[in-house]
Amino acid sequence: MSATREALRDLGAYIESKFGEQMDSQTLINGELVVTISCQNLLKLCKFLRDDSHCLFSQLIDICGWIFQSGKSVSKLSITC
Repeated sequence: MSATREALRDLGAYIESKFGEQMDSQTLINGELVVTISCQNLLKLCKFLRDDSHCLFSQLIDICGWIFQSGKSVSKLSITC
């Protein structure tokens, strides 16, 4: 496993340890960490990624939302790290 892939796995596990059940999933896709979270937790996650001393993100590049059959509004978001 490459060092970058391992670092992303570690980051995903760290985020999951802090967000627990508030986070739906975290996985590696095409060499990128994808975190899926509900819309109401988006701001909390973004602030965490910016402010936490283990993360210190300075830029947000990609947020993807989708609509489930049961509703008309976006209910889940994925953030790519």
